[in-house]
Amino acid sequence: MKKTTLGTATKKIKMRLTRKKDGKVLIGEEAKWVEWDDNGKFKEFHDEPSVGRSCILDPKKGPYFTWMTTRVTGFNISEGGEVTFTTKNSEYILEKISEVDHQK
Repeated sequence: MKKTTLGTATKKIKMRLTRKKDGKVLIGEEAKWVEWDDNGKFKEFHDEPSVGRSCILDPKKGPYFTWMTTRVTGFNISEGGEVTFTTKNSEYILEKISEVDHQK
C-alpha cells in the first residue's frame, strides 16, 4: 500500500473491485493475479492480469483473503490502469482508489 502525506492527512492507495452484474463492491489493500498449475492448484502470484489467472484481493491476510474471482477469460487495461475483465461467471472492474486518513 502506497502512502503519501498531505499536511495532517495521509493518502492511502487501495484497490476497489466491482462486480458489474449486481454492483457488489469490495475494497482491499492490494490485488494480485493468481496463476494455477495444470492440476488447478496455486502456482504463483503476479502483478498483471492474464487469461487463466484469478484476481485476488488481500492475498496476505493469513490463510484468508477478501475476495477471489474465478479464472479470467478476457481483459482490458485502460491508460489510467483500470482493469476491466470477464470470468466464466461475471464481469469486473478493478481500480486504484485513494482514501484520506485524517491524523489527529
